[in-house]
Amino acid sequence: MVKKVVKRGGIIITLPSREDKIKALIKNKEKVKIAFFHPFCYSGGGGEKVLWTAVDTILRNYENFEITIYMKKTELTKKEILEKIKEQFNLDIKENQINFIQLSLWKLTVAETYPVVRLLLQNIGAAITGFEALIKYKPDIFVETVGFGFINPIAKAFFRCHVVSYVHYPSISEDMIKRVANRVEDVTNSQNITTNPVLSTLKLVYYLISKELYSSVGLYTDSVMTNSTWTYNHIKKLWDVPEKTSIVYPPCDTSYLSTFDINNKRERQIISLAQFRPEKAHHIQIEAYAKLLEKHPEYRNDSSKFTKMVLIGGCRNKNDEKIVEDLKSLIKKYDLEKFVTILTNLPYNELCNYLKTSLIGIHTMKDEHFGISNIEFMTSGLITLSNKSAGPLLDIVVPDEDGNKTGFLASTVEEYADCLNEILEMSEEDLVKMRTCARNHVQKKFSIEKFEQGFMDGVLKDL
Repeated sequence: MVKKVVKRGGIIITLPSREDKIKALIKNKEKVKIAFFHPFCYSGGGGEKVLWTAVDTILRNYENFEITIYMKKTELTKKEILEKIKEQFNLDIKENQINFIQLSLWKLTVAETYPVVRLLLQNIGAAITGFEALIKYKPDIFVETVGFGFINPIAKAFFRCHVVSYVHYPSISEDMIKRVANRVEDVTNSQNITTNPVLSTLKLVYYLISKELYSSVGLYTDSVMTNSTWTYNHIKKLWDVPEKTSIVYPPCDTSYLSTFDINNKRERQIISLAQFRPEKAHHIQIEAYAKLLEKHPEYRNDSSKFTKMVLIGGCRNKNDEKIVEDLKSLIKKYDLEKFVTILTNLPYNELCNYLKTSLIGIHTMKDEHFGISNIEFMTSGLITLSNKSAGPLLDIVVPDEDGNKTGFLASTVEEYADCLNEILEMSEEDLVKMRTCARNHVQKKFSIEKFEQGFMDGVLKDL
């Protein structure tokens, strides 16, 4: 792309576009400034794994790329942050390889900042924070990896960046709108709304307006990567830029996790691996375990059938800590202190010990856009029990190429309890067969190498 300019005297010259300038920098191996917008960059979740694997990929392959991350204000030093990344993801990033820009307006990106009209206000707040970020540091390539697409028009129109989005889930979707229209109670649609016709109508109008605004984001994005079939379908429909849009599955450490033994008998232990956020629906795991004991008292009374459940996840703030306290109260309510344990912010090596030895991996979020922990379960040799929706349903816990079952899917507490019982009663031969099929399936479909190639193709699209 070139821009024609007419000078006095009638002489016509051409000026290179932003993309042409970046192409020249890459070709000549000159410094290319790339910046990631990711305020909670050390939270330890799946989104952060995508971020840091991307950073590691660039560092190993492009010496001329200068990497910056826009992040929340923190008292942690760069060294302490990178030590956390080492613990969380086993990635060794050196202090001189990366820069951090701390954002004073970061709280505007936090949903809890807004008691009402949260969807719209959070996105506006993120756009304001993004403006602060770009004023403080203007990169050649701007990569948005959290889901705040409203920053993209600012980066493109005002700062002339090459704009890339890695979308974990759309800010608004047809599914959300349908739930409001049908007055279905959900994490994003409280009982106060569903029981009030006026509020439901107002929220529906508000969602439809938000959808129209969000639909314009694709026009200001040069390359769009989505993390799953479910997200791809929604973004393709909303942003309507199919030629710019691709699926790049998140990275999964299949090489290391696949060294874990799958032939030996495992501990009767169920583990969950997800940040402690409302949408992860940890309470369903506890309720399903309680239902299992209710329907099959032998699991409570017979020591040979004793099965432990361990909920492992990251805690980012006081809101997450409140969820953990509520879950502990739920455990006490069902008299499950002997059976259920919660572990927060576990180091990577300790997490791997649980992945090596546990029998079942459980995941309960509805409409989980991808669900990387399901792949980690399957690679590590756990029998996976996930929610019958979105990423797990369409991409992950699907039959392998020979039609063999690779895991279990459930929707209700009752279904989860029944699946847990079925898995716990499986023979060792059947368990080993399912583990083998599941591992082979995810190794072929998901890997760090495939992510690295897909991500760099996305970042460098049209460059």
